[in-house]
Order: sequence, then C-alpha cells, then structure tokens
Amino acid sequence: MFAADSEEAGVIRKSTEKIAHNKKGVASYAFFGGKCPAIVVAGAGNATLIDYATQEILSLTHSLTTVTEIELKISEILQRIHSVNVPLHPVADPLDAAFELLIGIKHPDFSPFLYSSQGATLVRRDTYYVCGTGLSRSTF
Repeated sequence: MFAADSEEAGVIRKSTEKIAHNKKGVASYAFFGGKCPAIVVAGAGNATLIDYATQEILSLTHSLTTVTEIELKISEILQRIHSVNVPLHPVADPLDAAFELLIGIKHPDFSPFLYSSQGATLVRRDTYYVCGTGLSRSTF
C-alpha cells in the first residue's frame, strides 16, 4: 500500500496526485494475469524533479524483464538526475532541489520489492518505509 498527502507545497500550494504508476503493468496485473512488471512511484521533496524522475523511471523501465535490469536502470536514472539536473535546477538553496522516492515493483515471477532513494542511492527495503521532506513528513 502506498499513501501520500495531496498538497504540493512551494510558492503556491495546490492539490496534486503524488503517486504514479505504469498503467500497462498495473493493468496487466489487474486484467491479464501479470504479464509485465507493475511499477509504482511516490515522492517527497522538489515536485518538478520528482515528476521528471518518475517520468523517466516509468518510460524507461517498461520494456525491462528482470528485477535486476529494472534496479540498474533506476540507479542510472537517479545518478544522471543528481549529476546533471539537480545542480542545474534553479533554486537559491541546494536543499530546495532535494527529493526522495519510494518505488514499488511487482514482477510476474517474484514477490514485490520496495525501494527508497536518498540522493542517487537506491535502497531495497524489507517491509515498509516512511519518507518525507520539510517540516511535515509524508508516509508512504
């Protein structure tokens, strides 16, 4: 189960969807008996960078077939974002470009996997994980 608040903070506060998934993979589990991996991503922190990372993860991992391939691709994406996009992101304080992701992967051949990101590091979590930024923390 993934959960997140629905408000995006910043200069303007607005309601937003904070959990994204690859519709083909999730539909595959719901309707076709799980023929491709389902990936769910939630984030806390810089909304623009979270959206970008999520788009990259969901678009580049749809054709991968093993959990190891998916892990490597997500690690590559995080490394690229933190070495290129984060330093170039227009913020006064570098901490304003910080973000964390929570990623769930359900592969047809394996039990579900849960990961968190801290910077460019991807960590496999055994049971559950809570992440968030700022004064209040979001629970995923």
